[in-house]
Amino acid sequence: MGIGLVTLTFSAHNIDSETLTLTTYYPAPYGVYAQMRTTGDTFLAYDPAGTGKVGIGTTTPTNRLTVAGSADFSGALIAGGVVQVGRFSPPLPTTGVQEGSMAFDSTNYAFKGYANGVWTDLGGVGAITANGIFTGNVSNAGYTTLGTVTDGTRCFVALSRFVDYTRSATTAAECRIVGNSIMGKYIGDAGAGPDGYISCSYLCW
Repeated sequence: MGIGLVTLTFSAHNIDSETLTLTTYYPAPYGVYAQMRTTGDTFLAYDPAGTGKVGIGTTTPTNRLTVAGSADFSGALIAGGVVQVGRFSPPLPTTGVQEGSMAFDSTNYAFKGYANGVWTDLGGVGAITANGIFTGNVSNAGYTTLGTVTDGTRCFVALSRFVDYTRSATTAAECRIVGNSIMGKYIGDAGAGPDGYISCSYLCW
């Protein structure tokens, strides 16, 4: 890489001479510009194999493009990879937030949308508040309550183990949530007494 130095001297009659010095760096210009405008295609940090980065509002970009501040797009924002929204712990910010904004609540593991001046849930699993396994004997006479949870509307339940006492060829078992109760049921031929032993796993958020 070379450095070219050009010195231009202007003079006029009865006026002191003035020297204008232009310093250029080859092959790329380097310096601090108050404003830069291009009229054609513009390529920044172009080398695909390089580590060049572009910073807007920052002198320490961490990605190919790092913007410190807000950015406006008048057209569609098209991403060829994962789009990650801002992650916040409650309370989520409200100053300067525009209607229709979206963020991720990293404490409760839920997406939030901003509308009418407030953040509301958009969905997500949420922070896990309880999990475990309820077990017990079941029969085909109906569902048997194996345990209870605080809020059954925010829980998943799944069959994790079933022992068939009757050893029938056509038997099954089921776990379900009814209200706040985790319940199990034997499905098949009835035997004398309990027909099976069931384990229901649950996870609540």
